[in-house]
Amino acid sequence: MIEDSVSTILYAEIIFFLSFSIILLIAYKLKRGGSFIPFLVGGVVYFVFSWLGKFIVNVILNRNGMIGEALAGNYTMVLIIRALISGSTLFLGIIFSFRLIMKQYVDKEAGLVFGLGVGGMQCYLEGMLISLYKVSIVNTINGFCDPATGTPTVSYISSVIAESGAEVTEDTATDMFTYLNEYLTTFKYTFDKSIVIKLAVEIILMFFALVAICIIVYYAIKKRNAKVSLLGLILCISVYLPSLSTDVNSLELSIENVSQYWLNTIILFVLAAAAIYLARNIYKRYASLTETDSIFDLLKVNNNAKSVL
Repeated sequence: MIEDSVSTILYAEIIFFLSFSIILLIAYKLKRGGSFIPFLVGGVVYFVFSWLGKFIVNVILNRNGMIGEALAGNYTMVLIIRALISGSTLFLGIIFSFRLIMKQYVDKEAGLVFGLGVGGMQCYLEGMLISLYKVSIVNTINGFCDPATGTPTVSYISSVIAESGAEVTEDTATDMFTYLNEYLTTFKYTFDKSIVIKLAVEIILMFFALVAICIIVYYAIKKRNAKVSLLGLILCISVYLPSLSTDVNSLELSIENVSQYWLNTIILFVLAAAAIYLARNIYKRYASLTETDSIFDLLKVNNNAKSVL
């Protein structure tokens, strides 16, 4: 049986991820004003291009295909391919938006608000929906667990199925019992409280990383700085490497890759911190920056620049 506290945490995550980016947007708009359109465009871009990236990945890694069969079991190569495609498609979506849909915007606020939309949709799709999915799994598993023992039993499973009005046979109850026990044994870390919280932290880190990347790319496009644009692409791909654990396919977390997940979080934190530092400098000094500024120039701290907000 999965602890009730896990369900409480998951419900809290659902509410948090649903409201997080909207609260930030409202707080920012109350201080700065401006249009909500970049926020909406950012959300649509993430939805469309992240879906496109996952579709391409699934086609390439299809186990029935030549590439999928060759890469079966090769976790590192699969991770690299997923990151390359997912990061590249999202980057292309951001570029497309800034060059065409948002070409009339020239102020730095548009890049930040767009980033809030991108990060916000990421919270909805990778945070809220996954938490909802996990809640459904928790409720299903606990529904078949005998409250007296905290574990599934054939007799209790039979009674639950019978109460639902469905036809129950010994084979049905036995198969369900076997499946639940295998799931709880093999994937017990999936619903460990620390892992559930850790995945939420990772999604938040990804949120801030995506907002920062959008600010960086927005500057690169508006100021026509090709080197910074390339850096934005590298960052976009890089943050997808450790953020694989936020994907739906990672819900079944086994003991073999627990250590890898914690390493992913540390790497993502470092990448997010680097992206935020660069984006903060760009945002503060946006008006004075030109296409000739090097990446090293952007990394320099300007104490005379105005506060970010």
